[in-house]
Parts: sequence; structure tokens; C-alpha cells
Amino acid sequence: MIEKVDCFLPFVDAEASSRIVSELGADKSVQHIYVTVPQEEHDRIDPIPGCSFLPIDQPLSTNAMRRMAETAVSPYVLLCLKPVPWHLGLYALQRMLRAAAETGAAMVYADHLSVEGGQTVRHPVIDYQEGSLRDDFDFGSLVLLSTHHLRLFAQQPTLPDYQYAGWYALRLFLSRQGTLFHLNEYLYTEQEDDLRASGEKQFDYVNPRNREVQVEMEKAVTAHLTEVGALVDTSRYRTINFSEDQFEREASVVIPVFNRVKTIRDAVDSALAQKTNFKYNVIVVDNHSTDGTIEFLHNNYPQLQLIVNSENRGVAAARNQGIKVATGKKLLLLDNDTEATTTAINAMIDYLDTHPQVGLCSCRLVDKDGVPQDSCKPYPGLMIKLRNVLGIGNKTKYEPSDNGIIEPIYVIGACQMFGKEVVNKVGLLDEHIFYGPEDADWCLRIKHDGWRIHCLNNHTIVHDYRRSTKRRPFSKLGRLHIKALIYFYWKHKRLF
Repeated sequence: MIEKVDCFLPFVDAEASSRIVSELGADKSVQHIYVTVPQEEHDRIDPIPGCSFLPIDQPLSTNAMRRMAETAVSPYVLLCLKPVPWHLGLYALQRMLRAAAETGAAMVYADHLSVEGGQTVRHPVIDYQEGSLRDDFDFGSLVLLSTHHLRLFAQQPTLPDYQYAGWYALRLFLSRQGTLFHLNEYLYTEQEDDLRASGEKQFDYVNPRNREVQVEMEKAVTAHLTEVGALVDTSRYRTINFSEDQFEREASVVIPVFNRVKTIRDAVDSALAQKTNFKYNVIVVDNHSTDGTIEFLHNNYPQLQLIVNSENRGVAAARNQGIKVATGKKLLLLDNDTEATTTAINAMIDYLDTHPQVGLCSCRLVDKDGVPQDSCKPYPGLMIKLRNVLGIGNKTKYEPSDNGIIEPIYVIGACQMFGKEVVNKVGLLDEHIFYGPEDADWCLRIKHDGWRIHCLNNHTIVHDYRRSTKRRPFSKLGRLHIKALIYFYWKHKRLF
């Protein structure tokens, strides 16, 4: 007995859609063919013999999935996910139908050939795993669905009306109901219309222009994680008790410096000029400067607590020295090329006081012209580091929430505020890291201990990074950075 299938494909253009419909119509397995068209264009597209038009709002919306579930009468549905030309190989549809029948899978997808720049190349896809949660997981253009499972999805009483995440919610639902079976055969050929490198495509998700899409995808995956019992219970985040110990001051500012006599004035002046209603102090740790920095600080800032090293001990060690002698309840680490606005310390202290689940916070960093800097970072994997060195690819950009908060993997060490309790629980910065990525390591350890990392996007710190982070990859400092990265990857057992 030949299994029957109803086909749903988006309108491409008159010629390509007519060819696909004609090809499907010649297959005895195909019972009905529907071409999905935008509702507003339904009356403007000439009819195509052998198919019916199915008006929808968005190609991959919840409404589109519902319309297909209501329309399909065959046991299976062939769904085309992309509006691109394609054609089936010999007996391709029969192979997918047979695999679905024999495995009882909720969905079947297959390897395919891809026409890219006039060349036909193999395009294998990978097996779907329980943790395959990316909304852009590559199934190829064609998937075969169980109509029964499609209807179960559409009949959910609490199903949100997604405009963009309807298909994503459906395939997550299918993964909970049954198997998403990968048929390891090249069954069709599609015309690839996006020829960008994969390293460039992966940043589409964080593009601000796709904000509405991002929000829906996050809602869909949150619902899925809730269904499978994998959603993180945020009530278990560690909270900070700032009244646990007695402190002389509300805050201490720690600034490490090495041969920065031309920039240290702005950093110290801004730190001392904070408008607060509490006591705080400023600690500068000098890593054996030889350009007059030490003398400048001695002569101009007698109110500073100045620590002078007999050798350059590195950034992490200098910060630790400041942390150890600090008498503030909270600690602010600043680079020596920063200028804090007069309310920055107050804002960060208020935020930590009202958000005890946050272990470390920062402010948005901007340059002298007010242009935001890339200070909120993902995990500093090897490929990201190589792209930064070579100056290729897009950088991951985190979008602030409606209340102006960004929650990255880590914030750079130019501005980091935290409570003394965090140091007591997590420990000091890792002094095996002479120069970078001690800030990433510090944030990861804080997160692993149950706290969160937040950046206050509505408050700024000026960071003249061009003066302190220009380095040659193979200079002494560059080699120390590479050595620190190798240690960092070994320590966290993660390269990417």
C-alpha cells in the first residue's frame, strides 16, 4: 500500500512553483498540493494548475502551522521550509515515507544536494539530539511530518500565536512526542540563496533588526524547557548578604597601573569625584612603573592608598593586592584608562543592593566620543579570538532588556563591581593569568557559584581603550596573553 502525503510549499515565483507542483503531481504518493501565499498577495498571484493556494500571515507562524493541520487529510505532510527552487531525486518521497512508517518518527529529514554559485555540492545534515535547541538547526528545506502529531500541536489550548516561532515551537513539540529521524541519503537538490559563511550567519540571531524574532524564539524554547523539566530555577541563585560583616566604608575602588603617567590622572580624578552619600576610598596598585607614574601619584594625590610593587606582577595580581587591603563592603575594579561618570559608583551599588542574585555588575563602556564599546562578551572561544585578531566576522552583540540590563557571559575587567562576600566565596582572581582573560575567568567562576553577571546599559564609563590595549600578537605581552589563553582553555575544559 502506497502511503499518501499532502504537500505544503511556499510560493517562490510562477515558473519555479509551477515546475515543483508539476513534479509533485506526477508522484503517486502525493494526494494534495498546497502553495502557501501571503494573505495580502493571494488575489494578485495567477492560479497554478495542480494545486490550491493556502493564504497565511507569515510562512513559519503558529497560524500557518494551524492552517496546515486543519487542511491536511493524508497521514503525512511534506513541508518546505524555505521559498527556494528544489526538485526531488528518484523515489525520494517514497524513501522518506517508508522511513517514517518503519520508525514511527514524528518527523523525517534527509541529506540533500545544494546548488551554490552554479556548483552542485553535497549538503549533509546532522542527527537531531535531545539538546539540539538552536532555532536555526539545519534540517534542510524539506521535512516530512506525521499529520497526527501536527494536529496534536495545533490543538494545544495554550499555544501562543507566534509570528516567527511557529515552526520552531512545532519541531520542539515533535521532539517531545517522538523521534526526529535523520535519513542519511541525498534525496533532493535545492537552490541555496544564502551564500554567507556559517561564521557570519550565526550572528543573525543577535542582530538588533531581528529583535522581535529573538523574543519569540526565547519564549518558545523557555516553554519547551519547562515542559521537559530542564528550565533553570532562578530562585536557587545565590543571594548576597551585605550586612553579614562590618565595613569601614561602603566601597573601595581599585585601579592597577603600569607606565600610564599620561592617562592615570583622568582615572583617579573621576574616581575621587563621585557624588555619593557614603564613604569610599581609592586604591592604586602600581606594577613597578618607570615613567614617573609613581612620583606623579605621590605628589598629586596624598589621599590615595598607593601600593608600589618592585616588579610587574600582572593585572590579576595587582587587582588582588587592592582587594586584600580594601575596607569597602563593595569593590570596584577600574582600568587606569577609564573615566567614571559622577554617579556611576552610586548606580552600581544601588543595583547590587536591590538585586542580591547579581554577583557582579558593570556599566556600559563608551569611548571618548560616546560610541559604545564591545564590553559585554560571550565565552572567549578560540574561533572568536582568531576572528578578533584577523579582524573578520561580526562580533556578538547583546541587546539590553526593557529595563536597560544586559546579561552576558562576562564583562571586561575595565569596570567590574562586586561585594566582598563574592570574594569570600569564589576566591581572588587567578594570578596564573598575567594579562587577559582574567576578567572572563573571574566572571565564569562567579556564575558557576550561582550568581549572575549584569551590565547597566543606562550608565556609562568612558574607556579610552586605544591607549592601553594596543598590542602586537607576538610581543612579550602578546605572548603572555596567548599563554594565559592556553591555561584558561585547560582550566575550563572548553575550547569553543
